[in-house]
Amino acid sequence: MANEITYATISEKYSTGYRVMNDSMLEALYEDARLIIPFLKRKNLAGFHSTSERFPKKPTLAAASLADGVDMANTPYAPDQVTLTVGEAGLLLTLTDLARFSSIQEMAEYGTEAGQALAEKILTDITALFSGFSNSVGTTTSDLTEQQFRDAKTQLIIRRIKGPYVSVLYPEQVNNLETSIGSSIDAAANTGGSARSETNDLSMGPSLDFGTFYGVRVISSTTVPTANAGADSAGGMFGGNRALAMVEKWASRSEMERDISLRAEEVAVTAAYAVGELDDNAGVAIITDR
Repeated sequence: MANEITYATISEKYSTGYRVMNDSMLEALYEDARLIIPFLKRKNLAGFHSTSERFPKKPTLAAASLADGVDMANTPYAPDQVTLTVGEAGLLLTLTDLARFSSIQEMAEYGTEAGQALAEKILTDITALFSGFSNSVGTTTSDLTEQQFRDAKTQLIIRRIKGPYVSVLYPEQVNNLETSIGSSIDAAANTGGSARSETNDLSMGPSLDFGTFYGVRVISSTTVPTANAGADSAGGMFGGNRALAMVEKWASRSEMERDISLRAEEVAVTAAYAVGELDDNAGVAIITDR
C-alpha cells in the first residue's frame, strides 16, 4: 500500500500550521486591542440566531416633594435603547508554495501581521465614535492643555457619569499634554513635590501604552481620527462601560484553504462585530491640534 493520507502528511498544512497561524493572530489582535475594548459595554451573539443586539438605556428619574393627604402621581418610566447590528471585517493572505518554502518568515509571523491589521480596523472603528460626542473641549489648531483635560473630566462629573474614566488621545495630543503638566497647579503650594507626582505620572510609549492622569486612564493610539480637514485630532474621554458599546458575533477567526492550481495557501482572517455610541452624555470629544 502507498499514498495513504496520514497525520504526518497533513499536520503541517492543515493542523499545526493552522493552529500556529490562528494563535499568533489572536495574540497580536488582543495585544493591541486589550487596553480599549474592556472599557466598552460588551455583548456576545455567539450561538444566537441574530445579528443585532439591543442595549437598554435607563431613564433619569427625579423625586419630588409630597403633601400630606395628597395621592402621589405616577412618575413616567420610559427607557430607551440602542441597537447594534454586526458586520464582517477581515483580510485575505495568499502565500504561494515557492514563497513559503523559500522564506525565513514563519507562518506565525504572517498571523501576527494579520492580527495587527484586524486590531487596527477594530480600534479605528471605536475611536471614530469620539467625534460624535455632542460635548467637547479644545481649540482648533491649538495644543491640548492640562486645563482642557481637566475640563473634560469635570464635564463627566457634572453629568454624574460614574467611573472609571478613560481618555484615548493621538500621540501628539499626549505629547502636548505631557508638556503642559503643571501649568494649572503650583506644586510648591501643595506638597512641594514635582508637578508629575502631584497629578499622577504619565508614562507614554509609541502606541497604546498608558498612564494615569488626575485619576483618568490615558491611552495613546494612532487610530484617533482627524478633524477640521486634518488640522486637528479628535480624541476623547468617556465613562467606561457606559458611553460606548460593542457586540460580537465572533471575535476573530482564521481559515485556511488550499488553492492547488495556484500552488498556494489562502488564509482568510475575519471578525464579525459592531461598535456604537450608547450614552452621549457619558463622552467628551477632545479636539485639539494634530
